[in-house]
Order: sequence, then C-alpha cells, then structure tokens
Amino acid sequence: MVDYEIIKERARRRSREASEDARNIAPVPAVVNPRRKAAACKSFKKFCESYFSDVFYLKWSKIHLAVIEKIERVVNNGEIYALAMPRGSGKTTLFQIAVLWAAITGRVELVVLIAANANRASQLLEDIKIWLETNDKLFEDFPEVCYPIRRLERVALRARGQHIDGEPTRIGWKASELVFPTVKGSKSSGALLSEAISSRVGALPFVFSTT
Repeated sequence: MVDYEIIKERARRRSREASEDARNIAPVPAVVNPRRKAAACKSFKKFCESYFSDVFYLKWSKIHLAVIEKIERVVNNGEIYALAMPRGSGKTTLFQIAVLWAAITGRVELVVLIAANANRASQLLEDIKIWLETNDKLFEDFPEVCYPIRRLERVALRARGQHIDGEPTRIGWKASELVFPTVKGSKSSGALLSEAISSRVGALPFVFSTT
C-alpha cells in the first residue's frame, strides 16, 4: 500500500532543498584581470577606458580630461564641482559612470542622483543597473558586485533570500534605489545609490545632479 503522506513529505523536502540551492549563489567567481581592475580602481580615466570603451571610443578632448581630473578630486577629496558642458558632449554618461566608479571602488557609501523630474531620475539609476547586469568586463573584474546582481535575473524578491554560504548579500533592488551586495572582501558592500528630485542638496558624500 502506498503511503501518500511519505511521498508528499519527500516532495516537500526536495522542494525545500531546491529552493535553498537557488538562494545560495556560492562561490563568487574569481577576478579575471586583477591588474586591469587595480588600474581602473586607481584612475577614473582608466575605469572609463577599460569598461566603457564602447561609449568612449573617441580620443579624449582637453575639456574631457580636465573634467575627469576634477571628478577624481571630487570623489577622492570631497570637493564641490559644478559642470557646464555643451549638449551631446557626453557629460551625463560621464557622470553616471563616475557615480558607478565612486561606489564600486568603495570610495563612497552613499550617492544621490538628482534630476529635474521622476522619469529622468529613474532613467539615470536604471542605466547603472543595466551596466551592472550586462557589462561583461565589469563582471570579469568586479564579480563581487556583478555576480550577485546577475543571479537575481531582475527578480527583486530573490534578493531577500540570496546568500553566499549562509551570509546574506542584502542587495536592495528597488525602482528608486540600489544597494550593492554585501560580500566578504568587497569594498563596495552596502553602498547605496538613490535617486531624488530636487534642486536643494544637503551635506552628502557625493551628489550627481542633472537637468
């Protein structure tokens, strides 16, 4: 005689085990090119050239080099910098990537992206999310960030249970904010990118504003 309670319990156990296997994303892949990563972490210019060569494929102009130098000073030293550049010169993309560089290298723990309207603010953050999900070179050298994010597969609910051998990654994946995964040894663990709609800026570590 078949004991259906035993069969159902076995099925429930297999389901729990499968669910647990899906939540545990260990091991995190090793860094593919440590030298490239080290150079890019040190230099914002190198970061742009190493991971966004499809965006910055032209030779840098003098004004771009000056802006890159100022961005490094803002991020590294907490200086304030107001930028005015012609439309179409790539200033928005440059500053979005600066936000990513500041957070992914552990230089800042909080970045607020300020825009004139909700749609614009959301798009600024969405671009960064897409880069973290799809940029293969970033994935190669920053697996501690990109790998847990890729494993979500855009299903935000998976962030609640995701862990690495029992250690929660604590990713925050919301429309208005992104919390970087907490991973042992990661300089960017817990870094927060948030959007805002305002022209008034308080005392924040790093702010990117666009209109």
